[in-house]
Amino acid sequence: MPESADLLERATALASAGDARQAIELLTEANRRSADPLIQRRLVQLRHDAWSEVDRRGPDSWDQQVPDLFPGETHIPEVEASELTAPMIRSAQLHHGGLVVRNLLSAEWCERLKDGIDRAWVAIEHYRETKEFDPEWFAPLDLDQYGLTIASRAWVLKSGTSYVPDSPRLLFELLEAFDDCGIRPIVADYFQEEPALSWVKLAQRRLAPDATGGWHQDGAVYGMTARTLNLWLPVTRCGDVAPGLEMWPRRLEDMVNTMSDTGTEGFSATQEAVAALTDDVPADRPVFAPGDAALFDQFLLHQTAAGEHFTEQRYGFECWFFAPSTYPEPERWIPLTY
Repeated sequence: MPESADLLERATALASAGDARQAIELLTEANRRSADPLIQRRLVQLRHDAWSEVDRRGPDSWDQQVPDLFPGETHIPEVEASELTAPMIRSAQLHHGGLVVRNLLSAEWCERLKDGIDRAWVAIEHYRETKEFDPEWFAPLDLDQYGLTIASRAWVLKSGTSYVPDSPRLLFELLEAFDDCGIRPIVADYFQEEPALSWVKLAQRRLAPDATGGWHQDGAVYGMTARTLNLWLPVTRCGDVAPGLEMWPRRLEDMVNTMSDTGTEGFSATQEAVAALTDDVPADRPVFAPGDAALFDQFLLHQTAAGEHFTEQRYGFECWFFAPSTYPEPERWIPLTY
């Protein structure tokens, strides 16, 4: 029996016995030794299946009250990745809205992930032309029961966005990059429980230079009770040559007025609500080098930082982490174990 077939059989046996996490570890180590499309795709399925094994009790209490570790800062605070801690994330969000992290990923990982995004889009275009999936770079699982059909994915793809789990190889590479930079234990410390992911809120983007977006808070979608943390991670330079991120550098404890309560545009903040805030406190538009990142939760008011003078695409990822004990509507957000 070929090695991959034997490994897949062992992984299936572990998952059937209620130990999908051990199956994930087994196949992850195997794929590190030798990349295998069958193993990568099975890992995606296992990460979804393992949700039933996740401990969702959470800590007895989750007190985010911390002192301001950035006193006097009027902009979004910035730290080096080597200095990043969970208390820093809590403090920056509570007192300043979010946090910019410099040098989170190495140049080598940025190049590798940028290449992976390009390969995924080649596979997507090939599917559009032939209806044939690429087993490594674009092989969506059947998630019709969640309403995530191929047709619904096509709508998202038009904006230059694709769900990372639809590309088994890219998901594997991204999680390996996360492990290499040490973000996982920091997020676990932040939540005080192991983080989970979402199929439809783990996205890769290759945005055009003229991309725009509206001011919004993701809490208009998730609600106010979920404990979340977004890792906004460009792997190419942005903010001065490509669309970046514009953030209002203050903590909001509630949702600003939105256009309505339905549809994508309905979750955008009204111009009047944004003007009332930004006339008093101007928004920040940081320049991000490849591998820099922003961290924030669903309360941050933000939008794509557009510019008529931009000439380059922005390659990057948006990864929302969730505390399993407060995971919002699993049937809608399609959980993945991490």
